[in-house]
This record gives sequence, structure tokens and C-alpha cells, in this order.
Amino acid sequence: ISTLATGYLITENSYDFVFMIIIALGAIVYITTFSLDKVTYEQKSIETKKMKEILKNKDAKRTYEIFLFYGMNSGGVLLVLIQLIIFMQFNSEFSIGYLNAIFAVIATITTILVNKHIKVKYYQKAFIIAGLLIVSSIIPMIINTNFTFFVIYNIALNIGGQVLSILLATNRFQVNENEQFKDYRLENIMLGEIYLAIGRVTGFILLYIVGNIAFNILSVKILIMISSLLIIVEMIIYNKLERYKNVKLTIENM
Repeated sequence: ISTLATGYLITENSYDFVFMIIIALGAIVYITTFSLDKVTYEQKSIETKKMKEILKNKDAKRTYEIFLFYGMNSGGVLLVLIQLIIFMQFNSEFSIGYLNAIFAVIATITTILVNKHIKVKYYQKAFIIAGLLIVSSIIPMIINTNFTFFVIYNIALNIGGQVLSILLATNRFQVNENEQFKDYRLENIMLGEIYLAIGRVTGFILLYIVGNIAFNILSVKILIMISSLLIIVEMIIYNKLERYKNVKLTIENM
């Protein structure tokens, strides 16, 4: 609703008008925080030595490597590249608004279905299928960015991207709850954020460099292709995670 409304207001009024609305809403949100109850708790310091210990575990290291590449595609710059293509190709903020609204509904439905129906023993297969769904929709969109191919790609990205996002989050949670790392939870969270941030920064640096050399639809398409193809690397690493192979073996032996 918000993306649809924002696109319409920009088209009918101006960026300044929408900016003032956002400021007003931000002020309301800030004021309401004063009514929240204060919570105090003790927090121990993060130990970098423990991070090194965590990375000695192959599954944990692979988990954070996936976060690195995720930050370089659908977890970071890829979403911005999609917005740029919408604006450059279709030249309307309203288009951005209503398309984002449709894609958000698809992503929401996907999230509900994945959380309800995908079992642990199918995680690796689901990850590969979701990744292939995104990658297979790249070529038609890159060759001919017409409205139909673009919508197909975004549907694939919002379905597959949600599956990847959920499985990545679940995987990090499982690392965090591992008996071996029960005292390393803060360090695990920090490692995930560090790798994700490095991936995002790398993606946006690449966008900045390409934008300064030749910023046009072709260059944005190439960046989308590179960013999306990195999902293949994620798929390869995710398929090497031993914990899911162990789950399969346990189920088969029962």
C-alpha cells in the first residue's frame, strides 16, 4: 500500500511533497517511542577471538560465505538495480509503486507457504530450485527488457528470493543454536552482519564505478546479470552444508 501510494503521490505532486509526508510520519513514530516501557539488561562484550573459532567450523564458515554473496545480489544492490531499470525503462514513479506493491504481495504469500510447508530435509533442494528459478529468468529479461519479461523476472526474484532469504536466516539460526556455539551467539550474529555488509558494500561500489564509467540501461542490465549469477555460487556453497546431509541420512535410517 505504501509503495503504491508513494508512486501515485510523486507522480501527481512532487518528491518534496512526499518527502514532507515521510518526515511527518517519522516524527510520529519517534514520538510514540516515548510511550514504550524501558527494558534494561546486561550485555557482555563481543570477543573477536571467538569469531575466529567459529570460522574454523566448515558449516559456519560456509554459512557466512553465502551471506557475503547474498549481500551482492538480492540482499543488497540487486533490488536497487531493479528499481533503476523500472525507472529508466518505464519512466514512471507510479510504475515503481504499483509494481512493488504486486511483488510485495507475491513475496508475502511465498513467505507464508515456505514457513508452513518446507521441511528441513528439503532445504537444500528448495534452495537450488529457488536459485535456478531466479537465474533462468535472467536471460530473457536481459535480452529484451519489455514489460512482460521484466514482470516474469521480478516474480521469480520475489518467489525465489524469499525462499533463499528464509533458508539463509534459518541456517544462521541453526548455527547460532548449535551446542558447539551456545556461548558464541553474539559473535555469530556479528559475523553474519559483517559478511552481509561486505557483500552489500562491494555491490554498491561496483554500481558506483560502472555508473561513473557508463550509466545506461545496458550497463544496469549487465550488473543485474552479474549480481543474479552470483546466486549460483550461493547454491553451490549451500549444497555443501553438512548439517542438512546429516539430517537426510538420519531420516533415511529411521
